[in-house]
Amino acid sequence: MSSREVFRQRFFEDRLVLIVGRRYPWPASPVSGKSGPVKPTIAVRALTEVPLLMRERGSGSRRVVELALRRAGLRFRDLRIAMNLDSIVAIISAVEAGLGAGFVSEWAIQKELKLGTVRVVPVDGLDIRRSMHLIRPFGPLPEGPAGAFERFILAE
Repeated sequence: MSSREVFRQRFFEDRLVLIVGRRYPWPASPVSGKSGPVKPTIAVRALTEVPLLMRERGSGSRRVVELALRRAGLRFRDLRIAMNLDSIVAIISAVEAGLGAGFVSEWAIQKELKLGTVRVVPVDGLDIRRSMHLIRPFGPLPEGPAGAFERFILAE
């Protein structure tokens, strides 16, 4: 199928963030700045000193993280990859267990942030975003569940 035969529409932008367990020794609380409290950040180079929990090779989110780290000046071989896991849920669970730090979608950790089992650690100069697209064969809106799903996500 060529690109002219598919319908493609961006429906939201996702942000990947670095998370650690609640007791991880990186900065935990805001520090004061000229305009009030600011979130402390870590230097991108600090990522070479921590066990990282990554998605498996071939994962789209892993590719996005690898590209962002390369742009930030890190070589992948300099990182300490502790585990390659096959799901975001597995990364979150491993982070909660204190096995390292991981990059996950900020949408995926809302419950854990509310419960305080993980926290986001901003990395200086690293902003990882990806666009999510709806892709289907070109033509009229599908009927049934597929059409209902498309209408739902595009309405949100």
